[in-house]
Amino acid sequence: MKVTLRFPIKGLFYYSAEQLFDLHLISKGRHLQLVLEPQNGFDKNAIQVWLKLPQQEFLVGYIPRQLAKIFRQQLSGEQITALSNRISWHLQQGKWMEIELRIETVLSWHASIRATLFAIWLRQKHQWHRFKNPKPG
Repeated sequence: MKVTLRFPIKGLFYYSAEQLFDLHLISKGRHLQLVLEPQNGFDKNAIQVWLKLPQQEFLVGYIPRQLAKIFRQQLSGEQITALSNRISWHLQQGKWMEIELRIETVLSWHASIRATLFAIWLRQKHQWHRFKNPKPG
């Protein structure tokens, strides 16, 4: 079943996202690279999200753990790294930032439903957080 998922990238504060915003390298429609990280001590299903430029590479963050697990169960490593993805939305207000990724893939119907529901829940959670804790603009 073909599915399109939109969800926030996790871990932006710990990696290069702030630098990428400062350099104006984050833009809607930009393709990012997905890289498997099976040696990750916290999550064997971890999938890193990178911005790879000819002169430099930046670790942006990670696919959310629950979605990474679904992708790893349903897709081969080559299929994951080749997933069609684009930045669908981004926002930076002071130190607070968010980048939403859009991925298109084919999953089993059961995995599609699980992934879609989780992605919707995660987006709603982030939207509620923005509403509940507005940042000064």
